[in-house]
Amino acid sequence: MKTLPLWWENTLPVPLADAELPQHADVAIIGGGFAGLTAALELQRAGTNVVLIEKKWPGYGACSRNIGMVMERVDGTTTGALADELHGVQRHELISEGRRAYDFVLQLIEHEQINCGLRARGKLVLATTKSAYQKMAAYLDRYASFFGEGDAYMIPKAELKNEIGGRAEQIYYGAKVLPNHHDLNPGQLTAGLVQALSNAGASICCSTECLSMERLPDQKYRITTE
Repeated sequence: MKTLPLWWENTLPVPLADAELPQHADVAIIGGGFAGLTAALELQRAGTNVVLIEKKWPGYGACSRNIGMVMERVDGTTTGALADELHGVQRHELISEGRRAYDFVLQLIEHEQINCGLRARGKLVLATTKSAYQKMAAYLDRYASFFGEGDAYMIPKAELKNEIGGRAEQIYYGAKVLPNHHDLNPGQLTAGLVQALSNAGASICCSTECLSMERLPDQKYRITTE
């Protein structure tokens, strides 16, 4: 039995030279997950003096332990009218943000030339009830009314055998196909981002826990670490 995530094999943690915690930085980023690493990389390459502070080591947390699927779906947007608000934001705006995030991930991997097993394998969502199938189809109709026809499409019950064979049409009520969804190795993606950030010259301080953050009168911040 292995107790470490399989994504970490031969990828994480990335060997990094010990970085001395600087007294000053233009921007301090706390946490070395996907968001922290990509923000630090963007800022560092734009000429900003960045220090990334990580309690363990970059990639230790959820980003290198997830299932590795790249999807544009945002929770809470697959039901309800797209003009209605969800947490103060209209659903169609959240869907647009999800689409931008999806494209950003693919463009980032290509731009940084990260070898992380990225592949377009698609996704099949099976409907276990008639109402579930109807909800999927209704969502695609609402989506098309805002964004035009997408690449997703429905497969009715009678045609399931042509898609996955077997006794599918006897068990399920149909399915939704998303042909362009991707998956990848999140450990390799994280390692590639860490290496790119290191090569860009940012300070990466591992085993450095942020204990407090205080906003000063001059609009700067004082960060206290262990």
